[in-house]
Amino acid sequence: MEKDGLFRIMTGLAKSNKTGMKLGDLRRVGAALTADGSTLVIWKELQKKDKSKTFYEISLYNMRKIMKVFAKQRAVELKKKAKKNIENKR
Repeated sequence: MEKDGLFRIMTGLAKSNKTGMKLGDLRRVGAALTADGSTLVIWKELQKKDKSKTFYEISLYNMRKIMKVFAKQRAVELKKKAKKNIENKR
C-alpha cells in the first residue's frame, strides 16, 4: 500500500450525523471491524456542555460497499497522480 493511500482520500468525507453534533461535546470514540471484515462499527459518547446528560451513538457500515467506493476513489486519485507525473516530466 502506498504511503498516502486511502487515508488521504478519506479526509474529505462529510460528517455522518449533523444533528448529533449539537447534542454536546465529543468525549470518546471507538471503532472495530467484525471478525469477517464485513461491518465497521463506530461508537461515540457525547456529553452536554453542562454535563447533565450523556448520549451514545452506534453506527454500522457495510464494508463491502464502502470498499467499492474507496476502490473507485483510489482509481481516480491514481489516475490524477499519473497524469501529474507525466506533466512534470515534460
